[in-house]
Amino acid sequence: HKVLVVGGGFAGYNAVAKLCRLTRGRDDVGVMLISRENYFTFWPMLASVIGGDVETHNVAQPLRRTLIRLGASFRRADLENVDTERQVATAAGKEFPYDHLVLSLGAQPAYFGIPGVEEHAISIKGIGAGEEICDRVIERYEETTLAGGDVPDSKLTFVVIGGGSTGVEVAAELHNLLQELLVPDYPNIDPDRSKIILIDANKEILKELDPALRRVARVRLQDLRIEVINNAKAREVKADRVILADGREIAAENVIWTAGARASRKLDDLPFPHDERRGLAVDRFMRVEGHENVWGVGDCAATVDEL
Repeated sequence: HKVLVVGGGFAGYNAVAKLCRLTRGRDDVGVMLISRENYFTFWPMLASVIGGDVETHNVAQPLRRTLIRLGASFRRADLENVDTERQVATAAGKEFPYDHLVLSLGAQPAYFGIPGVEEHAISIKGIGAGEEICDRVIERYEETTLAGGDVPDSKLTFVVIGGGSTGVEVAAELHNLLQELLVPDYPNIDPDRSKIILIDANKEILKELDPALRRVARVRLQDLRIEVINNAKAREVKADRVILADGREIAAENVIWTAGARASRKLDDLPFPHDERRGLAVDRFMRVEGHENVWGVGDCAATVDEL
């Protein structure tokens, strides 16, 4: 029984680990994981890279060694296509046969057709995002230092779009970077000149949390002097400003996008029913509709809650 798992995130890795434990000692089951990266990213800690609490290499751990210890095989390759008739997946120009296929392709940022987001905003879409944000901050501080402080406020204004957990964490870590870590290195820049603005389309930030926790988070952001703008949607992002749906403009050359996600675009190339936003159509057992031996797990699957 050849079990092929595609995607090395939380869902894919845990599927492999569980299958290997369940089939330990059997010689009629083989498990292989294919991933375009050879490391596992611990996403909950990614924002901490911005504030310097965690280094990037501590957020990513190698996959191959761990999988070998579990008893699985690993190939670093990008999935290209799946032939359901022949039961073969193609990745990096090679064919990988399967008896059971588990798709764990994850998610990626959704921009909702808003002009300028992809061109001018930093998206939290990979392990390098934390370092990219740090580099942007330092770049702005260097520009400000070279100009003797004579720069527009937009250079030192940082706008985070999206009031979910990722957006709130990014805003808080940005505060740590701007108000604590960089202060000794840039004594000629007034820390109070740097500004962080969090924009959220909902009535309250962290809408997925209990109301009491939302209030605590809001108070904490106020203490950090992070401005929160609720009930606001971005209409356009330009190189030097963010234009909101109600016409307001925020002068900022540093925009971070955390406002939404969609299932991996790779699903568009595969012969399985899916919705662009929610992902693969699966039943309550995570089986892809119309396919007895194909499964969808994690952020690329449109799960259905059933009592």
